[in-house]
Amino acid sequence: MYAKKDNKIYKVDEISKDTYLKKGFDIVDEDGELIEASPSKTIAYSEHLKIVNDLNEKLKSTKNDLKSPDKKVQKEIDDLKLKNNELSEKLEEAEGAIKSLTNEKNELENKLNESIPVTEENSNKTDGDNNGQVQE
Repeated sequence: MYAKKDNKIYKVDEISKDTYLKKGFDIVDEDGELIEASPSKTIAYSEHLKIVNDLNEKLKSTKNDLKSPDKKVQKEIDDLKLKNNELSEKLEEAEGAIKSLTNEKNELENKLNESIPVTEENSNKTDGDNNGQVQE
């Protein structure tokens, strides 16, 4: 690691790092990336205000960006709820139709069974390959 101030760069170890920090040096790694800034470093107040104002503008912009998608997301949620309601109604209709058809099928089977007289002769004429149907 290195201590850097203005155009001066010194190689430092962990023991001497604090001394250089107190003298106003920044501590950087081999690539020049800041590890620790000097606590005695100051900037001009006008520079500070400029940075604060820039950050406030970015914050406002970000807040506005976050509000816009919320409206879009809410509209999408509302659309999906509407679609869900429509599909739920169609499902209920389909379930009703299935129940009605099942009842009709059962009624027809009952009528069919009632119309065919069960006799010993009819019951002996069944063939295993025809699933118990009467052969003629």
